[in-house]
Amino acid sequence: MDAAVLAAQARWPNVPAVFGWLRLDRRGRWLLRDELLTHPAMVAFIGRNYASDPEGRWYFQNGPQKVYVRLDYTPWIVQLTDGQLVRHTGQPVGQAQQAWLDEEGSLLIGFGGEVGLVCDRDLPALLERMSGPLSDGPLRGAEALERFLGDPAYPLTLDLPGGPVPINRILTKNVATTLGFQADPCETPGQPRP
Repeated sequence: MDAAVLAAQARWPNVPAVFGWLRLDRRGRWLLRDELLTHPAMVAFIGRNYASDPEGRWYFQNGPQKVYVRLDYTPWIVQLTDGQLVRHTGQPVGQAQQAWLDEEGSLLIGFGGEVGLVCDRDLPALLERMSGPLSDGPLRGAEALERFLGDPAYPLTLDLPGGPVPINRILTKNVATTLGFQADPCETPGQPRP
């Protein structure tokens, strides 16, 4: 977090949090009251001061005030930049440990105890990195994915710079609960939004 943000938190420790104003879409864009934020300095400021609390609620620390973020899918959006996986805030993902594919064809990457949705624009490039076993050698790309989708026991991996990562199945409705975050945080942790 920015030094000025930390100083503001220390100076004004009891500023009420804000809910329902800020949203992260499936392409890693910030929306304030459903208006796309495009000012580069503001977008970078939010990205540098984006974190989560122990209840799995993600927020932007705006000086002394937490602005909780409604997530269209996951807390991070992962993009492929120069062959490397990068978060929507610009930081590298690092070593990926796991991947999931949901019933809608969305690909999620698990890294460092966190999870990110792969931006739809980067799916074709990552499809080419998918592979699975075949008796006479590996099956790759769309053929491997097709086999995985048709056979629940077929093992599929995603070949990444740090090594192959297993791809598991997950249902869209179970993503937040299974992977430990709140997609639409409310003031009382763990309570559904009215």
